[in-house]
Order: sequence, then structure tokens, then C-alpha cells
Amino acid sequence: MSSREEVYLDYNATHPLLPRVVEAMKELLSHESEQLLGNASSTHAAGRRSKKWINTLKLELQNFLDAPIGEWIIYSGATEALNAVLSTALCEGWDILSSSVEHSAVYETLDCGSGNRQMLPVSKLGRVDVSQVGAMIDALGASDKPLLFSLQAHNNETGLCVGCPQVLKDLKALGEERGREVLILLDGVQSLGKADPKLMTELIGLSDYAVFSGHKMGAMMGVGALWRRSKKQVNSYPTGGGQERGLRAGTEAIWNVVSWVEAIRDWQANGNSYREHMKALKSELLESLSSISGLKIIDGMADPMTLPNTVAILATEKGADFVLQKLDIEGVLVSGGSACRSGVSKSSHVMKALGYNEDLAKGLIRISFGAMSQKSEIHKLVKTLREI
Repeated sequence: MSSREEVYLDYNATHPLLPRVVEAMKELLSHESEQLLGNASSTHAAGRRSKKWINTLKLELQNFLDAPIGEWIIYSGATEALNAVLSTALCEGWDILSSSVEHSAVYETLDCGSGNRQMLPVSKLGRVDVSQVGAMIDALGASDKPLLFSLQAHNNETGLCVGCPQVLKDLKALGEERGREVLILLDGVQSLGKADPKLMTELIGLSDYAVFSGHKMGAMMGVGALWRRSKKQVNSYPTGGGQERGLRAGTEAIWNVVSWVEAIRDWQANGNSYREHMKALKSELLESLSSISGLKIIDGMADPMTLPNTVAILATEKGADFVLQKLDIEGVLVSGGSACRSGVSKSSHVMKALGYNEDLAKGLIRISFGAMSQKSEIHKLVKTLREI
């Protein structure tokens, strides 16, 4: 245990367990001997209890997002869910276009495929620039195979809205005008709960696949989900078992599933107040940061479609590594962009895609907060940044 008091402002890496989740897990674990949760593939009573929790999670996700009728598949996380769709597309020979700011789970998977990977350019505000997409589709040539667009709803490093509803509509139209079947894979990992529910319902309504993760909204790590529109293909990933109707091999992590059910129920009841709280914190933080020399707030942070919990800044003088180390020493925990590339001192591909030069792209600092963040934590961050 650390003896110092830490200020945790890295919620986009993982949202701390919600108090409701902690209490529910304690209660469930204390009664495990009476109501054992077994392997969900087992047909006995303990297995059926676990299977019921999986079905409950799917129903909670369906209702929370007001999603179109489709199928939910439970995975170990969003990375696995993304890989399930992308590996299907690669194996079946679909054409794939992703944005230039996607998570590494997308672009590193696509690098494994044969053929040239093309990335959709984005504007300074992070939106896909649809003006160049028609030519990119034409360059793929004629095909009777589907054309898959893989897009984040909101970028994990900046909170900027990448695939807004109009972008998804335009992409569909551009492909269909050329006689292509267009499919959209939506990465909603950072968006679930934090983004406006009406926006998320509209986005999933325009998509054919959508992936989400439990620990980004206060559940335990190790559970994610894929929604697919009815009858849209997805191959088994990984292989080796018959779980999830043969579409995802591996024993389900039931404790994680239960935690996600409780987290969704919490956001269902308190999400509006959580979002208003985050908006207030963000507004105060942006105002404070604007007066600190050596820092640049990236464009789009005040855009209403940007996530209310995320602020991306660039350390323009001393560099991100120096600032992050100083913050860590003072017990202020933020990140240099995606947690998945932590410890790697290189420029952010997201910043470069947004048009920032190499030096600025190395200076990215991501501040993200959530349901349990306090004004005092924002004040300590700002005070420490001023001292640095």
C-alpha cells in the first residue's frame, strides 16, 4: 500500500470500481457457499445460475443502449471482441477501412492481414474526413465482398468524437453508391455511460457491430461484449470450445459479468448526475489550464460531442515524460495517452493524425476522470502543473 495520498485521473485507462459494484461483489462472495456460481456451460444448478447472470448482462446492455434487435456475445474484453470481427473480415476477404486514430487493437490486427491497410484521414476535431473516402473506396476496386468501416465512437486518447452519426451515414452512402455492402464496426469502449445516451443509441442504430468493455465504467477488468446486428457474420474467436453458441471459446468470468451488471444498473440510475458532474469538472479544468504556460489544450476539447470526462493537453516546453514523472512523484496519476502504450517513449499516432507535428505529438498528456472524481483532485492537478 502506498503511504502517499494519490489523485487518480486516469479513468480512460480503467474506471475504479463503483461503490455499488464493490458492495454487490462482497455480498455475493459472502454467500458463495450457499449459492455457488459454477461453469456457465454446466447444466446443473450452479451452472444455470452463472448462465442466468450472462443472460442478465446481455439484457442490461440491450436496454441501456436501446440497441436494435441483434445478438450479444461476451468476451474477455473489448480487444478480444474487436479481434473477433476483424479476424472474420480478414479471413473472409472483406475490404476494411479504419480511421487513422483507432486503438492499436484495430490497426495492429489489420497489419497482420494481406494487402494494403488504408486509414481514413480525420479533421483537427477528430472526425473522419469523408471528402476523401470515395476515392479510397474506388482504389479498392470492384468486389462483391462487404466493405467494413472500423471506427471509434470516441477516441481513447482525446475523447474526440470520431464516428459521429453524420459520418456513419455518409460512409454508408459512399459505399452503397458504388454497389458495395457496407458494414460498420463501432468501438464504443470509452463512450458507454460517459457519452450522451441518445448519441450512443443513434450510433449503435447505424452500426452492424459494436464493442464495449466493463472496466471502463466501473466494473471489474476482464469482461467485454460484442453486439452484432441480426444475421451479420462473425467467426468463432478464439477457437477451442462451444461457449456463446460456438462463437467464443473459453469459460466466462462470471464474477466479472456480475460486476458489469451492477455497474450498468448504477449508470442507469445515476448516469445523468455523473455526466453533469464530469462536465462541471471539465469546464473548471479547461479554464484553469488555459492560463498555464508550457501547456497547449488540443482543439475540440470544448466540442459538445467530445467526452465530458476527457481533457488532452500537450506539454510544449518540458515534454510529456518530464511532466508525467513530476506528477507521479506528487501522487497525481495521469497518462501519456493510451495506457496500452505506456512506458513507450514515442509520439502519439493520434496526435500526428490530428495534424500535430512530431515534437508536439510526443507531448500528449491525457487527463480523464469519472463518477467518483472530486474538485479537490482537479485543484491538486492544476496546482502541481503550475509548480512544474
